[in-house]
Amino acid sequence: MHWVIGELIAEGVIARLSHSVGLRVISLRTTSVLHDAKELHKIKLHLGIDFVFSGRYSIRNRQLIVTAELVELHSQC
Repeated sequence: MHWVIGELIAEGVIARLSHSVGLRVISLRTTSVLHDAKELHKIKLHLGIDFVFSGRYSIRNRQLIVTAELVELHSQC
């Protein structure tokens, strides 16, 4: 059940970001094969991207807590 919440959050963020001028956003399905990838340079090479947006969520005391991170790959690779 909890994976559904994560996918809904991701789809919502992707939908919002895709309307931003100057950003080219790829779908969750495109990145799902890299879900467990730990090496950012491999992600950059595979997808040809400059940024990775990732996040986590938890449920505490019936509240949804969402954290997100945007990483510029030039500074990390």
